[in-house]
Amino acid sequence: MDRRDFLRISTAVLAGAALQKPFQSLGRIPLARQTLRFPPVLNSSTLRAYETQVDVWDNYQTRAFTLNGVYPSPTIVARTGDRIQIQLQNDLPQDHIIHWHGLIVPWTMDGHPMHQIQRGQAYDYDFRIVQRAGTYFYHSHTLHLTGEQTYRGIGGFFIIHDDEEENLGLPHGDFDIPLALQDRRPNSDRQAFSYNPTMRDIMTGYMGDAVLVNGTPNATFNVNRTWYRFRLLNASNARIYLIAFEPAISFHLIATDGGLLEQPIEVSELFLAPGERAEIMVNFTQRPLNSTVRMVTKAFDIGEPPMSDQGRPMEVLELNITGTQQSNGSLPSTLSTIDRYDPQKARRTRTFNLTMFMMQPRINGIQYNLTRIDERVPLNELEIWEFVNNSNMSHPMHVHNVQFQVFQRIRNGQQQPLFPTDHGWKDTVLVRPRETVKVLVKFEPRYTGIYLFHCHNLEHEDADMMLNIELYGRVTGVSSPSPKALEAQYDPLTEQIVIAAPAASVQRPVNIVDIRGRSVFRGTMYPHQTQMRIDARSFASGLYWIQVGTWQYQVRIWR
Repeated sequence: MDRRDFLRISTAVLAGAALQKPFQSLGRIPLARQTLRFPPVLNSSTLRAYETQVDVWDNYQTRAFTLNGVYPSPTIVARTGDRIQIQLQNDLPQDHIIHWHGLIVPWTMDGHPMHQIQRGQAYDYDFRIVQRAGTYFYHSHTLHLTGEQTYRGIGGFFIIHDDEEENLGLPHGDFDIPLALQDRRPNSDRQAFSYNPTMRDIMTGYMGDAVLVNGTPNATFNVNRTWYRFRLLNASNARIYLIAFEPAISFHLIATDGGLLEQPIEVSELFLAPGERAEIMVNFTQRPLNSTVRMVTKAFDIGEPPMSDQGRPMEVLELNITGTQQSNGSLPSTLSTIDRYDPQKARRTRTFNLTMFMMQPRINGIQYNLTRIDERVPLNELEIWEFVNNSNMSHPMHVHNVQFQVFQRIRNGQQQPLFPTDHGWKDTVLVRPRETVKVLVKFEPRYTGIYLFHCHNLEHEDADMMLNIELYGRVTGVSSPSPKALEAQYDPLTEQIVIAAPAASVQRPVNIVDIRGRSVFRGTMYPHQTQMRIDARSFASGLYWIQVGTWQYQVRIWR
């Protein structure tokens, strides 16, 4: 498409948006209430991605992308310190890779699209849980296909427990409820999660007019007159929710993206942008038996243009008070401690301008390039990252491999109050139109490598609103398991490439290829050899592909 056609289509899109409310599904009929579903807990070491029919709407079979044949994807439950070993098997008709959103993992385990696999291939994940208890999740991170694969069904909870959380006496078991929120556009036959974004969708994000909770449309759930803990996950592509209850009741925020707050925060409503999580405590003790409370997303105006569907009021979940069983959980006055960063001690400030250039979303005006390094960030140094939104679209900004702290919001030249969710550890933060948000970032001295930073409006991400960040510096306190797959790392002190590979009974050729495809080293790993060191003093700075037999790994040399 040339620039003239682009402008012609864009003008038509804008004109059409002014004439009608977008996203009215075809053939909508009143839906019967459906009992809230819960995805199964993963009980195997395999996640197989493939397309199949799943039950979503009553009396309909819907084609979806699934992991292990279920929608939503299985919930992974772990404890701090656990070793996670999962093989992803790709039987989708597209390339595929999974990202562990919010987890601190080696960069080859993070789900970078440079590691995506083709149909019929497998990828081995092997990493240790190093962070605190919290509600995390996982989803597709395939280059230019993240929005489609996530919308069509790939994604699930990743819940971590630890001793601190379990000793607080919070509601647990049947009173600890995970709620994944996704909006969809059901067509008349409901036979598929159809994903056909228009130019307008690329600008605003792909939003629907039906909210599914844990894959359940028009969901209803029976509760008791007691305390509940709800784990909210915004797993939508682009929709922002303003969570509240009708009739109006207050509730307590107890945890954000990276786990527990210091103290509960009482609120009556809560913004939740794509990629964000929030844990809330709700007390139904004062509600009469056989009454109903609705969880809703309230109407709001966040400053986006009329063509956007953000802020539409919708019901999320019907809650029926039907019993008196007690959770034996309570709301503690103190939850945890957070080591608060001091902005005055930041070593540097990085500014990221968020724009819509020619109706295309960009960070600092840059279009994403898979092999280009956009920012080099040292480990264990406090920095201020300043997100300056010069556009009229919202951007939930997500940084991989770190939990950061929000400390300032400025809009139209005026300092704004922080959101309740800003008071905890964050990996995703909502930046509203014409708003500047400042966060404090310090990467743990655990893993070096290439990670991602992007907008978590998935249509923006797929339209290249994403950058590569390279973490470098001295790594400390890491206990790595024996390699299940090939690993390689550049040691800047010795100027060597260190290769670790699983033991094999045969010798394997070793080949190192530069970014232009030229071989710069050839060698051999002999039977039962699991480590190899290669002198890299003659190699220029840049990206290299390490090939050992049929295995491949990527490493970067810097000087």
